[in-house]
Amino acid sequence: MSPKPEERSSFASISSPTYLIIFRCENLEKPEALIYDCQVLCQKARYKRHANTEEAPLTADCLTSIHYLFRNKIKLMLDWIGNMPRHLSRQRTWRYLRIPVRELKAGDLLFLKNKRSPRLVTHVAMALGPEEVFHCSRKGASIEKINDLFTIYVQPADIGAMISYVDPRSDGK
Repeated sequence: MSPKPEERSSFASISSPTYLIIFRCENLEKPEALIYDCQVLCQKARYKRHANTEEAPLTADCLTSIHYLFRNKIKLMLDWIGNMPRHLSRQRTWRYLRIPVRELKAGDLLFLKNKRSPRLVTHVAMALGPEEVFHCSRKGASIEKINDLFTIYVQPADIGAMISYVDPRSDGK
């Protein structure tokens, strides 16, 4: 028996997923304030791979930009991008959820994989609501429609694999 359309995995190679695995901070105050900060980053930041936190907001990559956005709101450990789901899953303030796209809220983090990369997690984006995300790519910091994000990225379907994954560039912590 095949799964119902709403239960079918939406993480394969389709461009418009119906469900996403997100990380949501339970005690994030005024997440809508993040939207303004995203707009500022879009105007200021230029992309630099492996940017340092000290360089933000003028220079950022996807992880540095997310770290910058949460800097005064919640402690967010900066590490290799592939290790972030594992680190967040160990913190009491963050929960991972599988939700319909329409339930995305400002501040939800999405960990993704470039379709061409062998690594399990290569990118992070932050939801601004059910239709838009903020992320920083080689094009710079941008706010775009979530469907556009999924023309380049997919999301790993297995949360267990995502939170146990160790980025091969890290020292295994």
